[in-house]
Amino acid sequence: MTNWSTWSMPKKIGAVAGLVIVLLVVVGFVLSLVPTAYNANKNGRIFSFAESDDAGFATGAGSARNSVVMNSLDLAVSEEMVPSVVSQKAVVGNQIVAQDGEMTAKKIIRDGSLGLFVISPEEAIKQVEELAKVAGGFVQNSQIYEVRNGVKAGSVIIRVPADKFEATITEIKKLAKEIDREEVDSRDVTEQFIDLEARLHNAQAEEARYLEIMGRAQTIKDTLDVSERLGSVRERIEILTGQLQYLSRQVDMSTINVSLSSYDDVKVFGLRWRPLYEIKKSFREMLTGLTSYIDTMLALIINLPVIILWIVTVGFILWVIWKLLRWINRRFIKKNAPDIS
Repeated sequence: MTNWSTWSMPKKIGAVAGLVIVLLVVVGFVLSLVPTAYNANKNGRIFSFAESDDAGFATGAGSARNSVVMNSLDLAVSEEMVPSVVSQKAVVGNQIVAQDGEMTAKKIIRDGSLGLFVISPEEAIKQVEELAKVAGGFVQNSQIYEVRNGVKAGSVIIRVPADKFEATITEIKKLAKEIDREEVDSRDVTEQFIDLEARLHNAQAEEARYLEIMGRAQTIKDTLDVSERLGSVRERIEILTGQLQYLSRQVDMSTINVSLSSYDDVKVFGLRWRPLYEIKKSFREMLTGLTSYIDTMLALIINLPVIILWIVTVGFILWVIWKLLRWINRRFIKKNAPDIS
């Protein structure tokens, strides 16, 4: 075994530094395992609670109902009696199988955005509006504005049935002298749709349960307590129903945003020149950069205490390492150094 006193100074420093690094890595690894174990344990408890709640409802629903009525409708117990439906699903092709085995077609929201150069923006807007009506849709917003004397531009937002989306996009592009940009965005909201349906089903089951309890109420106080809970459940049902209806409309009707500019306005001596557009683009980039700078400075100011704490912590660790190296140098190196004189 190599004697410590025979090691050179750089070798000793390297050994101590390596030992410190290994200790820090081990401590960091141990600390990283603590939240993971805690989350796993917490999730396990939640899952077990859900299972036991479902099982308890399946086996003891009848006796629990009688207990509620005989004990002046204990509402805390009655809430546990409401069945809980967990949203479970599996993907099969282009459909999703929900927990009850029902096949649900994928729900896709599709939006499009077009930037076109046309001979006459006013005529083009009228044609786009007509295309929307032919497709079975409607015009959500339309505007025409003057860029400069005699030169106009405009924009129109239309909603068309989802199955007519691509065909309508193709027909709109035929109106353009030149296509500046084309963007299509698709969002899959199937899971969100199924989760909302499951929550609505739970709320409706809870409403039915409270109605049954109200029919068994024997005092005015019990009736008023159940009515209050019932009103809260019905409010939640209305909210969930509205969210589902909104999501369904977004899926069924796609949005197309069309910006129209005069083709002659961007041609100068046969070259494409759009000074106003470039000014707007540069101004928008300036605003984006300015907001990014402000956000960064705000985040720096808000997190300044944490940054200072980190600096102090790192400085303290370096100070401890420096003290340790000095102690090692005095204790082992200088003590065991041969006397040259």
